Amino acid sequence: MKIEEQITGAALAAVKELYGTEVPEKMIQLQKTRSDFEGNLTLVTFPLLKTSHRKPEETAQELGEYLKKNCKAVADFNVVKGFLNLVIAQAAWTGLLNDINADEKFGEKRVTADSPLVMIEYSSPNTNKPLHLGHVRNNLLGWSLAQIMEANGNKVVKTNIVNDRGIHICKSMLAWQKWGNGATPESTGKKGDHLIGDYYVAFDQHYRAELAELTAKFKAEGMTDEEAEKRAKEESPLMKEAHDMLVRWEQGDEEVRALWRKMNDWVYQGFDETYKAMGVGFDKIDLEAAKEKGIYVCNNRAVNAVPVAELAVGHMITSLRRMPEADAKIKAKGVDGFNESFREYQVKGQSELSSRVIGLVGLGAIGKAAVRMLKAFGCKILYYDVFRASEDYEKENDLTFCTYEEILAQCDIISYHVPVLDTTRNMVRKETIAQMKQDAVIINVARGEIVNNEDLAEALNNGRIFAGLDVIAPEPPSADHPLFNLTEAGKARLSITPHIAGTTDDAFIRMSEWSYADMVKVMNGERPNNVVNGL
Repeated sequence: MKIEEQITGAALAAVKELYGTEVPEKMIQLQKTRSDFEGNLTLVTFPLLKTSHRKPEETAQELGEYLKKNCKAVADFNVVKGFLNLVIAQAAWTGLLNDINADEKFGEKRVTADSPLVMIEYSSPNTNKPLHLGHVRNNLLGWSLAQIMEANGNKVVKTNIVNDRGIHICKSMLAWQKWGNGATPESTGKKGDHLIGDYYVAFDQHYRAELAELTAKFKAEGMTDEEAEKRAKEESPLMKEAHDMLVRWEQGDEEVRALWRKMNDWVYQGFDETYKAMGVGFDKIDLEAAKEKGIYVCNNRAVNAVPVAELAVGHMITSLRRMPEADAKIKAKGVDGFNESFREYQVKGQSELSSRVIGLVGLGAIGKAAVRMLKAFGCKILYYDVFRASEDYEKENDLTFCTYEEILAQCDIISYHVPVLDTTRNMVRKETIAQMKQDAVIINVARGEIVNNEDLAEALNNGRIFAGLDVIAPEPPSADHPLFNLTEAGKARLSITPHIAGTTDDAFIRMSEWSYADMVKVMNGERPNNVVNGL
C-alpha cells in the first residue's frame, strides 16, 4: 500500500475514533511539506474543524498523536497552526522501495478492452534513398512514445507510411537502368536502401552536368543566365525521361511496375535491417500497398484449428468435472484434501459433457473443428454466427442456428470462437452473464478482449458461473489483473492456460510445411494458398 494511502486510511480512522464522525476521503488533504519545516507530508486540518469542534492547532495535535501511535508509516510530527507535518518512518520508505522493486511493471497502467486506441505513425521514409540520421531520431522517438503510451493504459497501433511512388522514385529507377549494369544488393554487398540511394545521387550528378551543358548552350544563343537555366530545366532529356517513366507507372505499364517492385523490395529489405538493428517495429501490413506491388500476403488459415478446438473441449470437461477445485485442495491438504474432495463430489455432483447443451459463438475453422469433436460426445450443439452455415451442413452435423440471446439463455456451455471486432469486444460482460444459466460454463480460446475481466471476476467470485480460459487481455497480464486476484471460491471456478491452445508441435510443423509450400509456389510462378490481399 502506498504511504499516502496508509496515512489517509489511518486519518479517517482517527477522525471517527476521536470525534465520532465518519468523513469522506476527500476531506483528508495531504500535500508535500514545505522545505522550511520538518516533515515529508502535511495534513491540512482546516476541512476537519467542523467535525472536531477544536481549534486548528488542537485538531492537528490530536490527529498527530493518533497517527504516531497507530500508523506505522508515521515516525513523528509537528504542528504549525492548522498544518500537521508528518515525518515518514524509515521502514515505510524501505517498504515502498521493496514494493517498487518487486513490481516489474511499477507505474504502468493496465491496458483493458475499454482502453483508448492510439495510432502512432513514425519513420516515414522515401524509397529513393536510405534511412538517415533524421529517420533514426524519428524511429527512436516514435517507438519510445508508443511504449510510453502503452504503459499509460492505451491500446497502441504502430504504423509506418512509406512514400514509394512519384518522380523521385523514378529518378532512382531510371539511373539504375542507365548506369546500374544489373547491380543488386547481393552483387554489391550493399544494403538495398543504400544501393538505391546511390542511383538517386547518380541521377542528380548526371542531371546537373546536363543542366550545365544546356545552360551554356542557351547562353551562347543570347539568353540571360536566368532564361538559360529555366530553358535548360525545361529541355533536359534526362528529366523528360524520368517524367515519362512516371506517366507510364501511373498508366500501369508492366515493365515499369516490375522494375518499381524489384527496386522497392531491395529498399524494404534494407529498411528492415535497420529497424531490426534498432529494435523497433510496426503493427500493420498494408494489404492494399502490397497488392499494388504484386506482393502476396498470405496466412496459414486453420493451421491450428484442431489443437485450439481440442483445448476448448478440454476446458469444458475440466470445468464440468470441477478439476481446479479438486486439484487445489489435494495440493494444499494432501490426503485430507483428496478425501474432502471425494466427499464433496458425491454431494455436489459432476456433469457429463454428453448431457450438456453446447453453444458455439462463431463457426469458422475452429468452431467447425469443435463441432466434429463434440459430435463424438453426443452433445446437443447450438451455434451463432453472422454468416449462417448451409442447410446441408446444419443437417449433416445436427446443428441448430440461434441468436446470441438464445445461446445465452439455453446453453450449459458457451464457447467463443470469434475475432476481435467492435461487435465482439466485451461480448462477455455483466449484462450477458446475467442472461446465462446458473453455473453456466464460459469457454474462451479466441481473444481476451471478448471478455470483460472485471465482470467475469465478479461472476466467478459470486458463484454465478464457471470459466475455462486460454486467453486474457492484456497479455502479458499485470500483477493486479482481476483474474489473478480472485477469492478462493472464484479460483475454484476457473481453469486457465497461458495462451497455448495453438502451440502444439504438430501445429508448428504444419505452419512450416504450409509456409514452405507457398514459397515454392511463388518461386514457380504459381499463386500461393490463403492469399488475403486479393491478388
